[in-house]
Amino acid sequence: MALSFEVQNEASGRVLIVLHGMLDSHGVAVFHRALAAALEWYPTLVGIDLTEVTLIDSAGVGALAAALRVGGRVGYRLVVAAISAAAHDRLRTSGLADSLDVAGRDRGSRHLPPHQRRP
Repeated sequence: MALSFEVQNEASGRVLIVLHGMLDSHGVAVFHRALAAALEWYPTLVGIDLTEVTLIDSAGVGALAAALRVGGRVGYRLVVAAISAAAHDRLRTSGLADSLDVAGRDRGSRHLPPHQRRP
C-alpha cells in the first residue's frame, strides 16, 4: 500500500503526522511532503503516528533519522506519538529507536507528550 498521510495541528506548537501504508523507498517522498506540511505550522514538537505503517525499510529509517537531525537544527522535537509492534521492532533493530522519543507504543494511543520548553 502506498504511503499516505494526515497532518493534525494539535495546538500549543504541537503537530501530529499520521502515516498510513509503507514507509519505503517509494514512500520517502510522501513522508517529506508530510513533514513539510507539518512544518508550515512552525511547531516546536512534531509527533509521528506509525500505527498504520505496514512496512519500514532502510530508506524509511533513513528518512526518520534525517527528520530527527533536521529537527535538532531548526528547533522542533520529533517524537513517535504511537507505534505498532512491527514498526517498533524495525526501528529497534536499526538502532533508531534509541534516538527517537517513543511516547506511546499502544495501538491507537496518539497522545503527544506535554509541551516542554527548550533551554
